[in-house]
Amino acid sequence: MMKRALALAAGLAAMLVPLMASAQAVKLTATAAVIRVDTDAELPLSRLDIPPDDDGFAGAERAEADNATTGRFLGHAYETRLMDATPEGAMAALETALSEGVRLFIALAPAETLLALADRAAEDGAIVINAQARDTSLRQEECRANVFHVAPSRAMLADGLAQYMVWKKWTDWVIVEGSNPPDKAMGEAYATAAKKFGIEVVDRLVFEDTGRARRSDSGHVLVQRQIPTFMQSADDHDVVVVADESAYFGSYLPYRAWAPRPVAGDAGLIARSWHPGH
Repeated sequence: MMKRALALAAGLAAMLVPLMASAQAVKLTATAAVIRVDTDAELPLSRLDIPPDDDGFAGAERAEADNATTGRFLGHAYETRLMDATPEGAMAALETALSEGVRLFIALAPAETLLALADRAAEDGAIVINAQARDTSLRQEECRANVFHVAPSRAMLADGLAQYMVWKKWTDWVIVEGSNPPDKAMGEAYATAAKKFGIEVVDRLVFEDTGRARRSDSGHVLVQRQIPTFMQSADDHDVVVVADESAYFGSYLPYRAWAPRPVAGDAGLIARSWHPGH
């Protein structure tokens, strides 16, 4: 039996040697492009939350360096092109990269721009990876065959949070959402998840974004002072679920509500794809 095992191992080794040699002989250059679409988003309330200039690009550079570590043993080379554009200029950036032979794109773009890029890229057989847009419709009625998602959708985040709330038996929710469209979309995702998992939404409040004080040091102070009285009228609840993608008020809600209750959503307990606590 031992001799048979040794013979099998020797045979496999003899087969793998030429395969490894041929793999090393194959030269491959993989080129990708990161298209970051810069929109006129509202400034965050705190200056500490302003995104860095290389947001998105730094991760791409790190990925290229990691790939190169293994790639050099296989004769592979990796090149990543970093392209920032306005929503109006995103298509021109895509056309430039396509003309240079790029067929793999990572898009940091809102859903509408992402779909336009994907439809054009499909004409040349190119693949687009969605690394930012959370719109649930991108995985449903607006699904594209050449789009792969690494950004979780709002529905995925809301479902994950709801399942944890059911496990904790925190089944009476107050949903507090901002007044901007992304906030309302996230609030609707939480309401849908609550219905799916048998959670009762006892109240749904809207915190108006007046746009004031985002450029001053006192904006967060004003929001903190508003929150206790704003939450005073909420019906009795187990947990406050915050929908604040605009980052206007959510981070100031924990420990400042009228009633001492856990806070989850876009503040407090936040649904993530991975956490070291796992």
